[in-house]
Amino acid sequence: MTGRPSRAPDAIVLDVAAAPGRTPADGRADNGAQMPSKSLPSAAAPGPRVPPVSPANLPSIQYPELLPVSARRDEIARALQQHQVIIVCGETGSGKTTQLPKIALELGRGKAHTGRWIGHTQPRRIAASSVAKRIAEELHTPLGEVVGFKVRFQDRLSPGASIKLMTDGILLAETQSDPYLRAYDTIIIDEAHERVTGDVGKAGVAIDSVLDMKVLFDQIPLDR
Repeated sequence: MTGRPSRAPDAIVLDVAAAPGRTPADGRADNGAQMPSKSLPSAAAPGPRVPPVSPANLPSIQYPELLPVSARRDEIARALQQHQVIIVCGETGSGKTTQLPKIALELGRGKAHTGRWIGHTQPRRIAASSVAKRIAEELHTPLGEVVGFKVRFQDRLSPGASIKLMTDGILLAETQSDPYLRAYDTIIIDEAHERVTGDVGKAGVAIDSVLDMKVLFDQIPLDR
């Protein structure tokens, strides 16, 4: 991956436990890292609901209204449209894991729209398979048709699936043949507060060269 210019990706922090439209006042992530100040106001500003993209071959996407992420989905959608890296902070059970890939799909990302996957990494095989099954249930589609998973020794993805759950190891192995992860238009890294300091963080180098890739980091607030 040498020989390509390095650049700072455009990033924003969203706290789904905060009041709608609010981002951290000092523009810092929960770990204290400074985010580019120019990127913060745009996604926080009020605006019209982002219109979904609904091809005939995709199911209607619904969101459980009691989940905090569901209540903030319009703000998250605007952030996805306007920024390359989105850090979504929220408590366990707020809906980050299951609702973020659905928001990306509704926005027109994934194989059905772009020919590339929405990748969603999990630390363990059982988590990858169980999350895929849960999202498939919420979309009322068979496992593997719209959302599936790939782990060691098991692949439950149809050729046209848009959302791909996988372990960190699967994603990292794919960088050997696809170093800039061009097979993906979106990558969601779940439980990022535990894992971006390890090997999974290395995959983030891909965003330096794939200008239209979106990367979402899902983490719990570290100061609670």
